[in-house]
Amino acid sequence: MIGAMGFSCGVSAFGGRWQYRYVALVIQVSYIDFPDGFFYIRHIDYFRTEPMNDAQSYIDKNPLTGAEWSEGRAIRIPLCLGRDMYNTSKLQAAFFWVVICLCRDETDNCQPKVEGLKGLLCRITENERYEVHVSFEEEVASWSAVEYSILVPYGIKSFSVHCAGQVRKITREERDEMIWSYRARVCNAAGDVRRYAEWFKRHHEENLLRETIEEGPLMSIVTPAYMTPPEYLQELLESVIAQTYRNWELVLVNASPTDEGMKKVINDTDDSRIVVLEVEHNLGIAGNTNIGIAKCTGDYVSFLDHDDLLEPNALAEMVIAMERSETPVDLLYCDEDSFEENGTYHLPLFKPDLNVDLLYSCNYVIHLLTVSRFVLDRIERSGSEMDGSQDYDLTLKALEVARGVVHIPRILYHWRVHSFSTNSNPEAKPYTIQSSLEALAGHFSRLGVRIRAEKDEEPFAYKVRFLFSNDGDTQRRFSEQDNKDFDNLVIEPGVWGASLDGSLRFICDIGRQAWKNMFQFTSELILVSSVCVSVQRDDWHDMLGLFSRADVFGVSPRVVRNDGLVDYAGILVTPEGRLLRQNRFLPAVDSGYIGRAKKSCDSFVLNPELCIFRTLSLQDLDVDDRFQTQEYLIADVCAQQWEKGRLAVFSPLAEAILQQPRSMLRMSGLGEASDDADLFLEKWSRVMPEGMDPSYNRNLDPRSAYYRLKQTS
Repeated sequence: MIGAMGFSCGVSAFGGRWQYRYVALVIQVSYIDFPDGFFYIRHIDYFRTEPMNDAQSYIDKNPLTGAEWSEGRAIRIPLCLGRDMYNTSKLQAAFFWVVICLCRDETDNCQPKVEGLKGLLCRITENERYEVHVSFEEEVASWSAVEYSILVPYGIKSFSVHCAGQVRKITREERDEMIWSYRARVCNAAGDVRRYAEWFKRHHEENLLRETIEEGPLMSIVTPAYMTPPEYLQELLESVIAQTYRNWELVLVNASPTDEGMKKVINDTDDSRIVVLEVEHNLGIAGNTNIGIAKCTGDYVSFLDHDDLLEPNALAEMVIAMERSETPVDLLYCDEDSFEENGTYHLPLFKPDLNVDLLYSCNYVIHLLTVSRFVLDRIERSGSEMDGSQDYDLTLKALEVARGVVHIPRILYHWRVHSFSTNSNPEAKPYTIQSSLEALAGHFSRLGVRIRAEKDEEPFAYKVRFLFSNDGDTQRRFSEQDNKDFDNLVIEPGVWGASLDGSLRFICDIGRQAWKNMFQFTSELILVSSVCVSVQRDDWHDMLGLFSRADVFGVSPRVVRNDGLVDYAGILVTPEGRLLRQNRFLPAVDSGYIGRAKKSCDSFVLNPELCIFRTLSLQDLDVDDRFQTQEYLIADVCAQQWEKGRLAVFSPLAEAILQQPRSMLRMSGLGEASDDADLFLEKWSRVMPEGMDPSYNRNLDPRSAYYRLKQTS
């Protein structure tokens, strides 16, 4: 759930000239350990962990002292960011410390003068220069500010920074507090064990009080069981019998009928709604599941693993969702979590509504997969080659014929953690990787879409690359490019006409008029870039490949800074209408919450600084002249496409490297544009219920860039 973090180089730049500068800190060297190892997280209230949005905000909240005002110099260290904080080597784990050097006279040298002790070298990077307004008593003046980042090994317990005649000492206590604050800020819902335990207790109590339903369709549940520990089977049966919705049947396929422990539990359970099918020869999970499906008589069939549990209102929520839907519902799923033998519930999996590109990256639907008889009558059953991925195969097949898909954003399913479960041990069923790849291959073969799928580095995740029908010709044209630098294509700010053969046809200045002119382009694709990035040929090809699908209108690649931190890995529209970059400033090797920083997904809004659109898809859209900024012009177009069912894809398989310095103090990375934000919310309230981004989950904090658990009173 938490990706490994890596260590890479930092750079310093100003005026377009890049250079490396090694400096040493004024330090006292001492190495310390976490009390319980590197993954120990201390609780810090969230209200203390919000980062500053920029230098001005920080100075406003931390005004200058009289001495600083008189001297015309000041130094601030507002925050730190992890670079490799989980590295098991104390000598390699490191944090970036953000330093702001302020001077009244902009001609003065604000560069830090950092002196070293004991030969320790640390790299310093100049990120950005600002003009800030500072005040003291009644007087206000404009000062120059330069933001630096200093890479400091984790084991250094205190240090001092000298800048513009000022000295700022970070004590051990301050250092620890700022590091804990950083960890609390980026701690996602899966890592926040204590808060989730409290959240789930309230959630479970609410479930017991939620409305139920007396009448509705017969809900069938299929559970294939083989050598199930009796206590697991007993708990499963109790959780089904406890359902508040009463019109159900459980088809239990017992593939180990001679198991005395299972036999006793079954014989001791007296409920006519439970149908037990004894299978003399174990046919594998796919075969046993098919036997159960054939026996079911319900209008809908749910799939429950033999060692897992349901919340008491699980079936009721499913039926209520069907009743409230304006269209027929053929596939349903819910949020879920995991539980330990000691009764601890943790690792919540808060899912988005139907998100096909995320589904192609991993089977995020998993439980409680429920499909209609309409679907089952129109698809083939999974064969034994799908053992371990029969649910993934069924989900993909169901999407091909389903009239409607419903996600219930409530924790209704509990996945048991034990040594033989893939939940705790991905190696427990290694064959599931290959069967999942087979399921993906079969799905796209039926759709007539060419792909190349392979295992990802993350457990049970996959890289799906889309290929053109003339892919051989496309590859040849890539290799025959006249531009010898195409292997590392540098894209300058501007609007480009692009072709599916990989060429860039022309460029014009970025701006509102250029954005309007894009609607008149004759090229196949339009690439918008307001930053300078480099893109490798294979990454460029991965982006273009997505346009081989008719349902894709736009794509944004992942953007990584030269210092090894993430700049863009998705955007979240907050309830205030701000465009918040998700996973921003995580180390590039960190996959974030359940791998979302490294998994493709469909987004409500693309990265306005770097995106590619299909030209034809823009021709039936409107340019809303009321928006004053490029980011909201693009966000508005994305929202129009979302409403039409066209997909905007965040594709981390394609990665662009940012070739310019950039502040570490702006979480959004974009202008606030409050008027545009208000207009966007007003215009798109119909697809943003209660101000929530429709690609997000309502149980997560809508103002967190890191999928933090939403707190309720």
